[in-house]
Amino acid sequence: MVGIRKIETTTYLPAVMARAVSAVAVSWSNLELEMEHAIRVLGKMPHRGARILVTGMNARTRMGCIEGLYQLRRSAKPGMADEIRKIKAEIENRVEGDRNKIVHAVWHRTKKDEYFIVRTSGTW
Repeated sequence: MVGIRKIETTTYLPAVMARAVSAVAVSWSNLELEMEHAIRVLGKMPHRGARILVTGMNARTRMGCIEGLYQLRRSAKPGMADEIRKIKAEIENRVEGDRNKIVHAVWHRTKKDEYFIVRTSGTW
């Protein structure tokens, strides 16, 4: 049997780290708001309609909605569909994971005041 060592976690983070985590969370919220605006414009709907539509949608779903609405509208901008796919892939393959690691992290503080992430999500 393998022994399991309990790692002490902390809710305290130095101000600079707390500000960085907050900045990531706020930036993500702004990104989701911009996605909402894109859905509203592409869907040709009022603000209230877009707000109702995106309630409960995560970023992946919002990007899928944007991609679908763009295909439905077939805007006159050449290359825009490729650009939307690139942005969607970047969010899904890198940005979202990086954000989740930081925002949903469980932190450990050593006796030397060093900090590292113990766990970000999922199960052991």
